[in-house]
Amino acid sequence: MPHIQQLSSHVADLIAAGEVVERPASVVKELVENAIDAGASAIVVEIQRGGMGLIRVTGIAPDELPTAFLRHATSKLRTEEDLGKIGTLGFRGEALAAISAVSRVDVLTRQSEDAIGAAIHGEGGAMGPVREEGAPAGTTIRVADLFYNTPARLKFMKKDSAETAAVAGLMQHLALSHPDISFKFIKDGQETLHTPGDGKLESAVYAALGREFAKTLPGGALIAFTGGLGAGKTAFCQGLAEGLGCTDPVSSPTFAIVNYYRGPRPLAHFDLYRIHTENDLAAAGFYDYLDMGAVVACEWSENCADLLEQEQPLHLHIDRMDETARKMTLG
Repeated sequence: MPHIQQLSSHVADLIAAGEVVERPASVVKELVENAIDAGASAIVVEIQRGGMGLIRVTGIAPDELPTAFLRHATSKLRTEEDLGKIGTLGFRGEALAAISAVSRVDVLTRQSEDAIGAAIHGEGGAMGPVREEGAPAGTTIRVADLFYNTPARLKFMKKDSAETAAVAGLMQHLALSHPDISFKFIKDGQETLHTPGDGKLESAVYAALGREFAKTLPGGALIAFTGGLGAGKTAFCQGLAEGLGCTDPVSSPTFAIVNYYRGPRPLAHFDLYRIHTENDLAAAGFYDYLDMGAVVACEWSENCADLLEQEQPLHLHIDRMDETARKMTLG
């Protein structure tokens, strides 16, 4: 019968890492929450093949890099009393140590007031020396080859598509929970989420939902918006344009009547408040945009309801319930 013996620190670290890092989404969650706690105003997450690529965060000073990857190393509490007044998403000092134990990690960081940045590389929990290196302000953490040294854990990973979906769902949740932070999510080189970070919940919601809605639209689709001032129709069109791959900035077409956003699937964005007749629509290029296969989105569609009905539009009504709540009805 085997005798009881104390595990080596390396094996113990691998076991402990398994409690924190279960899959790529776990890595993203820990790093994004670190960035949020550090006061980041913009966070970028990029993954490849359903795994972890890189994430941009802020808050780790260059002289703290070696300490940041030690177990139970944290800036968020000091004493036993602090446990009763935790106001951050993370506090245990386990995340970076756990992630570095089961992956190859590179960190590049620079505080805005510093002229030069710092970098560090680690594999399997063993961190190398800190070196000076040019860097933009902020912190980039790149996690590669997740679970490369724990083949048993690697064997139980799901398909790339399933892992990607888990990270995408997490990013949408984080973006909606923190509308004051701009979130960008890139999977396999394709940007699939980008919120403005303007502090408005509806902006984050529409950025997320508009992108998803765009995936369902064929070329030449017509969207008839209704809803009062401040309901968020233009904000929804921002997410819609991003989902269609448009590259031009989105703004209200109130004064121009129509804004055209270029991209692989272009979007024509109309304000019909001053449009009432078929000739008015034709003069503004409404029918031309439909014929060329652009997606057409019309605010104040009730002004031309009968004319738009002839084009079989999708109806999207947005009710402004209060400062933070909106009700969307698709018909």
